[in-house]
This record gives sequence, structure tokens and C-alpha cells, in this order.
Amino acid sequence: MTTRRPLRVLHLEDSAFDHELAMAYLHRAGLDVATRRVESEAEYRAALAENRWDVVLSDYNLPGFSGLTALELLKA
Repeated sequence: MTTRRPLRVLHLEDSAFDHELAMAYLHRAGLDVATRRVESEAEYRAALAENRWDVVLSDYNLPGFSGLTALELLKA
């Protein structure tokens, strides 16, 4: 029997409530997730450097940062 590892999700989200809501939807869909929530560009950059993520989920508008910038950093 093979044990599947959790889906590694990096969540760029400045609202703890919105993060919990998103994770509840993933769990409700039957996904086993290991998640890290970051709120700033600096935290995001560090998380990208520290780990390989299966999914990056990003809020579109963040204080001083945007989902489009996050996408460009991910591509780089």
C-alpha cells in the first residue's frame, strides 16, 4: 500500500479568515493539504526559496504586492 503525501500549498493571503476559508474548501473537496500562509513579498520569496510547492494560491490584491507580481516571481 502506497501512502500519498499531502498537496503542498503556498498561500499568499493577508487575511487569516480568507486563508481558513480556502483551506476548508480544499479539505471539503477531499484533498490532504500541507499549507503555509505568507502575507508579504519577502515572506513569499523566502517560501519559494525554501521549498518546492505543488500549488501557489494567491490573493490578487495585497498591501504593496499583487498576484501578478507573485506570478512573475514564480516564473523567474
